[in-house]
Amino acid sequence: MTAPVDLARIASELAGSFRVYDRPSDDGSMLIVEWARPADEVTGISYVIEVAQSEAELAAGKFKIVRTTGKPKSDEPKYFGFGARNGRYLFAEISPAALLPPAPKEIEPPKNPDGTPNERLAAYLQTQEQKRLKAERERINRLPHFFRLAVTDGQQRAHVSRDGAPVVLQASARPNLFKGYKLNNLLFAVIFCGIVLGFIHAARKNPNLFIRKIAGLEAVDEAIGRATEMGRPVYFVHGLGGVGGLATIAAVNILARVARRAAEYDTRVRVMNNDPIVTAVSQEVVKQA
Repeated sequence: MTAPVDLARIASELAGSFRVYDRPSDDGSMLIVEWARPADEVTGISYVIEVAQSEAELAAGKFKIVRTTGKPKSDEPKYFGFGARNGRYLFAEISPAALLPPAPKEIEPPKNPDGTPNERLAAYLQTQEQKRLKAERERINRLPHFFRLAVTDGQQRAHVSRDGAPVVLQASARPNLFKGYKLNNLLFAVIFCGIVLGFIHAARKNPNLFIRKIAGLEAVDEAIGRATEMGRPVYFVHGLGGVGGLATIAAVNILARVARRAAEYDTRVRVMNNDPIVTAVSQEVVKQA
């Protein structure tokens, strides 16, 4: 027979670790409710988070309930890091605006937003209502909210208490300008830019800096020379991509080199492609070359 779970003892142990705070590195839409794992691994228990906009509403029972088993903080290293202590704590994410959403206005969506003037007006009003609801949700998230935590076995519930009274915590969400978990991207970008600038500085100080030649570009000069010897024109094909494609942009740059070499050898260059915009760009590049 399974021994009954001492909910009051477990709840009293959580009083010192129960915390509520803004989720870091986000858009200000979430709060983190955190507490420590029970000292003894107990099966069959879960947690109840009570959320209200004031302590009076909590006392009057006018609160929203979130039931959860909690997740270890080690599951979200982008918010909590890789500390060894993270596995000892559980957390739940709470969105105040999702629990206490603003009341929407009843606006009938238009069948055709580009139809009659009345339908266009309805589409405009619907867009404005969506903007209003978004601003209202952001305002609700910034408001202070009050939290209580309880332990339950599905039948009984024991609040996390201190000195005989349930612990009530207050927190509000705030947007962050920088995502801390993407700091490594910034560091890599700074290091890469530093390497590039360092090589530029070295090249300016030493004009004879060795740069490995690209075998494909060297083969272009050889091909133009052979075409000149045979008295044949040079055919250049960009490919089937448009002017916005990376391969086409690279091909246009190579075309400039080919045109310069062909002009030195007095050889004709015939450029073929299936895009009129690429044709116009290629003509301008050849003229400048």
